[in-house]
Amino acid sequence: MSVISNGHLAGRSLQEIAAAHGHDLYGKRCAPGGFPLLVKILDAKQKLSVQVHPGAGTRLPTGAEPKSELWYVLDAKEGSSVFAGLRPGTGKPDFLSAIEKGKVESVLRRVPVQTGDAVYVPGGRVHAVGAGCLLLEVQQSSNTTYRVFDWNRTGTDGKPRQLHSKEALESMAWNDFTDPKLVVSPLPSSTANRRERVIQTDLFDIERIALTTAEEGIGKGASFEILFMVSGNARVENATDGPTEVRAGSACLVPAAVQPYRLQPATSGTIVIRIIPGTL
Repeated sequence: MSVISNGHLAGRSLQEIAAAHGHDLYGKRCAPGGFPLLVKILDAKQKLSVQVHPGAGTRLPTGAEPKSELWYVLDAKEGSSVFAGLRPGTGKPDFLSAIEKGKVESVLRRVPVQTGDAVYVPGGRVHAVGAGCLLLEVQQSSNTTYRVFDWNRTGTDGKPRQLHSKEALESMAWNDFTDPKLVVSPLPSSTANRRERVIQTDLFDIERIALTTAEEGIGKGASFEILFMVSGNARVENATDGPTEVRAGSACLVPAAVQPYRLQPATSGTIVIRIIPGTL
């Protein structure tokens, strides 16, 4: 559970704040209720399990929720990779055969990654995080994950971990051969700051800002925004509150009611990921 770390609401959970100040937090774009996004850091010392999340167009089992997600590579050891989607030409029989033989890597699309790369994993895309990857994960709020393969490992009890093969196979996009690595595109900027779009979907709009000078008038108050400091430190300021310093590796939630706001770099080499929720 996320907990507020500063100001007069310090110590209260995000759940409490959402219940008490829904409109001021969410704005007009997001309907008050369950928080629509999850933002995580994944630090993979070894390969994580091969998984599938159901997509919005999938016939969902009772209690299941669709999930799409974005991986932004914060750091990656030399030679690191992720797996996202199937190798071109792979069909369901090929996948089932690879699972049976314990060689599922042979049918997965391996994507070499380095710092600053971004990979999109929509619902239905089979995926796994490779060893040596430190990722910022932005995802649709959902607790549904189907594990289809765990690299022939056993748990602490010596037994294989539970798999959800039936659900995973029903949720998989079998014609998903699209390259999942995103091409970051430049955005207009009236300052010396370099602004780039990482991805824009119905679920989230994600931007990367390399700050060299103050960025004024950010946010229109239509929804909350989340800022993640990739490197360097920056101050978040608005007309009514004092500055909040956000350090590398930490995140700041900017409620709709305190926008527009200002981003002021406090160190050189400051890079910010700006996350805006979509309409769903």
